[in-house]
Amino acid sequence: MKKTCLVLLLSLLLAGCNKYEPLHFERTPYDGDELRTDGFWYNIHYSQYDWKPDCMNLYFMYRDGTFLRAATVQTTVPDEVTVDSITHQGHNDFSSQTAWGVFVVEGDTLKWSKWFWPAMGSGVSILHTFEIVNDTCIKKEGEDDYFYFHPFDYKPDSTIARQWIP
Repeated sequence: MKKTCLVLLLSLLLAGCNKYEPLHFERTPYDGDELRTDGFWYNIHYSQYDWKPDCMNLYFMYRDGTFLRAATVQTTVPDEVTVDSITHQGHNDFSSQTAWGVFVVEGDTLKWSKWFWPAMGSGVSILHTFEIVNDTCIKKEGEDDYFYFHPFDYKPDSTIARQWIP
């Protein structure tokens, strides 16, 4: 009896794993001109440690209303970003659900909803809100964190996200 209860309890716990919360809103095509989509967006993280290099997080926004957290690259100079540094640097997985999200523009506000995978449990849907400063600069609400746009010819294919974001 105890083994049966234990197996049942473990089965219920495991059944709850690998589940994702719904995003905060549905994907809607973006046809505005408030933000550029013909390149990548980035924010810079300056390391506090000698052993850890400064880096940039790269994001792509798509006209279909999706966005991709594409990569973290070890440079703070946007012109040094290459296709290879995005696709082969080992810190990306475009086929991962947690790399993708949706965005919406409401006036001078940008909202991103994406999944975050905590250490245990299911994928949590998180919401980030930004003030649109201009079409090449956004500021994260409540923080001194700016994201900037950089024109770039390469863009990963967003149709892979359709398996999670209809």
